Amino acid sequence: DGFTRYQFRMKAFNREDVPGMIRLSFPPPRKRGGERINRQAAECVRTFLFEPGEALELGIVTTYKMKNVIVNTLISKNLPPVKQHYIKKFEHRDDVRPFDGSRPIDSDRFAEPGNCFIVDNADPGFEVISDPKRSRLAGIFKRDRNSDTYCRYVRSRPPQTWKEAVHERFCGPYKQSAHYIVAGRGEGSVRWTVDIPENGTYEVHCFMPDCGDNIKKIDVRKKMTVQEYHFSVEHDEGTDHPVVALFDCRDGWNLIGTYYFSKGKATVELTDESPKFFIIADAVKWVKKD
Repeated sequence: DGFTRYQFRMKAFNREDVPGMIRLSFPPPRKRGGERINRQAAECVRTFLFEPGEALELGIVTTYKMKNVIVNTLISKNLPPVKQHYIKKFEHRDDVRPFDGSRPIDSDRFAEPGNCFIVDNADPGFEVISDPKRSRLAGIFKRDRNSDTYCRYVRSRPPQTWKEAVHERFCGPYKQSAHYIVAGRGEGSVRWTVDIPENGTYEVHCFMPDCGDNIKKIDVRKKMTVQEYHFSVEHDEGTDHPVVALFDCRDGWNLIGTYYFSKGKATVELTDESPKFFIIADAVKWVKKD
């Protein structure tokens, strides 16, 4: 009717053999003084039902510019159950037909390729090898503030030993978690182990989540830019020690190196060595090259 509309779309897959639900909410913009614009509830919050094993594309059309979307998986076993995604950029298009509702899609698009092997920190192939050495007396007087098993690490002080945390930017099909630790001298380390099914050349990738949006302090963000990740990769020609700078990484998978592996066990290790802040141990991926 001659008015501008805003279209949001996303794809989701229920991998389980029981029904599930997703609730999408779009907080409306605020007027001056903090008062929200009066909108119909159906326009701000929508709930979608998934049958067992069903994949759907979800579409929402709003009359106002969306700044963020809150995804709530409600009664599922997902951790964290609520995720917030910020919408940074809109693309103006006149050739798009509005889509509001849900429609089935092929679930094969969510399957990992056959030449890809991922070990997450929540998988059996991940283990903590060592924690930094701490004196007994220091342990008495300096207690770790992060005593909870799960926490949003960007809002708390990094722990002195490897601890698991959940965050919406981490890798994982259900539990999006990672191990993290305050930057040290390399005394603490973790290991990922995968079973290579056949000989060949593989690309090794590490998952680097970008959680800088959640950190408001400028001095903390500056510390993150000088973070370094010290890896050890065992392959057929020996052991490499690549160093990955966080400043050069993108949000998600980043290439560590390309190596030849024989059939059998292959390992990647990460230490806590870094000039500043903390180290995140999330997931490692091996991709076989053709």
